[in-house]
Amino acid sequence: MCNEDLIDSLKEVISGLITHADEVRLKFNDVEESHREGNLDRQELADLNQAIHLVERDSAAFEKIFGG
Repeated sequence: MCNEDLIDSLKEVISGLITHADEVRLKFNDVEESHREGNLDRQELADLNQAIHLVERDSAAFEKIFGG
């Protein structure tokens, strides 16, 4: 028998992870392009750091759901 709350939690975390992984890729591409142009600034690195933090938060949610 399936636990509906667990399934709903997983769907929510998976959706967030997909969105945040896409954000990490986009931010990385921005940082890479700026680096190539010699225009890498602190804000771009901060934005990338924030995107990485969101993926880490999603990972922690998986750990919590699965009791890790």
